[in-house]
Amino acid sequence: MRAEALQRILHPTGLSGSGPSAPGASREQAALRIRTGAEWEQQARVPRAWSYRACAGRLIELSGTQAAPLLTLAFALVLDAQRAGEPVVWLQRAGSTFFPPDAARNGIDLASLVVVRIPDPPLPAPPAPARGSEAQGPDGPGSGLPGNGVSGSGGSSAGGPGPGRPLPRAATVARAAARLLRSGAFGLVVLDLGSDTGISAALLGKLGQLAQRHDSAVCCLTVKRPERPSLGSLVSLRGEALRRRTGEDRFSCVVRVLKDKRSGPGWTHEEVVHGMPGLS
Repeated sequence: MRAEALQRILHPTGLSGSGPSAPGASREQAALRIRTGAEWEQQARVPRAWSYRACAGRLIELSGTQAAPLLTLAFALVLDAQRAGEPVVWLQRAGSTFFPPDAARNGIDLASLVVVRIPDPPLPAPPAPARGSEAQGPDGPGSGLPGNGVSGSGGSSAGGPGPGRPLPRAATVARAAARLLRSGAFGLVVLDLGSDTGISAALLGKLGQLAQRHDSAVCCLTVKRPERPSLGSLVSLRGEALRRRTGEDRFSCVVRVLKDKRSGPGWTHEEVVHGMPGLS
């Protein structure tokens, strides 16, 4: 009833020049027709699916504990993107990797998967001491104590990036991902961040904007418990990775969606997989 009343206000039929005989009136009324909530839900429903197409143009986060099937569910996206003919790049920190034979066993085309390993940022050299502040023995400035030159206002004890302290590893991986996204060459970009979550809101915003501009899916993998907050408010979808045994060597890997800006949280996606030999 409210929609009909509002439509009568916007499209009065009794006024001169605004009825059906007015030039272009029918086209304007058709274009401006008010839809009820049920009609809009039927015509603009966003599919709830853990797939490349449903995640394209979005910044998403998949999190879980150390025992969670993060890689299994991430490679489900990789496989879906490769089947759609989309190039995929996987960014990982130094010392972190996946098991390539297991990925190939589950259908991943390793020959077309671009893997980028991001080294840890180097620790900047400590600032040079001011003239006259060098240690000069027991009776000189500094008392000759070992390591005395590290302290002071230019040291690395201050929190956050600064002199003597590198950028967080997560921020380094995110910067590399932004460079790759700018090229527009990748349909799916996966960032294996682990437990490092030090990414600024500005950098997350840049990743989200680039994902929308190039219709790319950006998936961040983080190790954390579900009660911890997501990487930031700009994350469009956050899912929790869960696993349970369903057979002798069969496991159910589930994405439980905690946050979804498009279609609302609360839905789940399930993948049934076979465990690797020897997995208990």
